[in-house]
Amino acid sequence: MAYRMQNSQCRLPLAILVAGAVVLAGVACSRPVVKQYEKDGVRFSYYSNWLIAKDAPIDGHPDMRSIQLQGPSHAVISLICEPSSSPQTLEQFADGVAARRGAAIERKLSLGDIKTAQVTRGSSHPATGKIAGRARQGIMQQFSVELLGQQMPHHSWFYLVEGARCKMMIMYQIADTNAAEMQEGSNLILQTLAIEGEA
Repeated sequence: MAYRMQNSQCRLPLAILVAGAVVLAGVACSRPVVKQYEKDGVRFSYYSNWLIAKDAPIDGHPDMRSIQLQGPSHAVISLICEPSSSPQTLEQFADGVAARRGAAIERKLSLGDIKTAQVTRGSSHPATGKIAGRARQGIMQQFSVELLGQQMPHHSWFYLVEGARCKMMIMYQIADTNAAEMQEGSNLILQTLAIEGEA
């Protein structure tokens, strides 16, 4: 009897340890892992909870390519590869995004013919960020999405990286309420970004 009691007492802590190990393994498995992207002279690292939603030539512009990454909480990073000879400036790119953004978001959030959201054009300011391994000057835009009476402030950042094969226009967009939790994932992409023959 004494032996049985001692044996069952030994089994209880062992069962607790095994259960704890299973829980820790589950937590470890749910954490995003770092993945690598490398194609046509472009490379970067990204977490597995970010999705490469598009990686293709732009319609009507076979010499231009769009890489679209979607993160948690509707974070978006767009990498647009243009020929090095393209005359488009970063300011023109940012202005073009701002001009199209409102209608695109409002269309996406509409319920059939019912418009549920309204987007302000907002303001634009100089910005500095660590992009492709070094500090670069860029543009930051602030705008707001009003959805069912609730204001949701957003930020977009724009940067330019020039290389031998292409120049890349970069846009990162996130709602202010999710900016802190998305910072690590977006920084990993933007800081490890590299293009062939980068200037």
